[in-house]
Amino acid sequence: MKSEHKWLSNLWSKWTSIAFAAIILFAVHAYSLLRVDGLYAPPLPHGDGPDYESIAYSLSVGSGFQFAWEDPQWQAPYRASAQSAQYTQLQRRDWPGPTTSRPPALPFLISLVYRFIPRGPIAFSCVRWLSALALTIAAVLAMWLAFDWTKRIFHASEKQNHRGLLLCSVAFGVTLGIAIMDRTIKTFMHDFLTEPWALLGVTATIVALLQWTKAPTKLPWILTTGVLLGVIVLFRSIFVFWLPIL
Repeated sequence: MKSEHKWLSNLWSKWTSIAFAAIILFAVHAYSLLRVDGLYAPPLPHGDGPDYESIAYSLSVGSGFQFAWEDPQWQAPYRASAQSAQYTQLQRRDWPGPTTSRPPALPFLISLVYRFIPRGPIAFSCVRWLSALALTIAAVLAMWLAFDWTKRIFHASEKQNHRGLLLCSVAFGVTLGIAIMDRTIKTFMHDFLTEPWALLGVTATIVALLQWTKAPTKLPWILTTGVLLGVIVLFRSIFVFWLPIL
């Protein structure tokens, strides 16, 4: 009975720690989004955000995977923005047919948001909240990886090697601290960018690879890794160079 109680206690402790860390991280990201203006604004003028949003708009209105620079309806929220003078994208001209200058996953994700929420301030904020959620999940996976790797290195277990378990907890906490304090990571969710989703895909892929090495049945984790790599490439094409290595 004691061993069962201890197992339940350890399980509860593990999942409560992860849940508590996730709540802290999402609260930090929420504060970062809410403390500055622009949550309900279109993508920032300096960067690739308007490019992704332009393609997403075209997808949402049934025009296909192409830019909509000259479409007055697409331009409307940008011209109404306080930063309208900085949007050089408004001076661009369309070219016929689909574009291959941007990976497809983020525009499809944004267009999916527009399917449920009409394009405008609320939809723009929803895209940013989804980026914050992606960063939160990525950080939680990174903390789990830090704990698990440290546990493997020091052969920590519940029955012995308490020093190893302490180091595992320290690794978990340090990773949480880095995720909270890193300014660069938090800036990604203020715009319409692929970085939060690529970060989530990378951490999820590493988790799958780690499970692959531990699991007695390899095939499910091999398939999972392949799917995750494919999704990452759809968000950021540069990851195609990972395929020969993995």
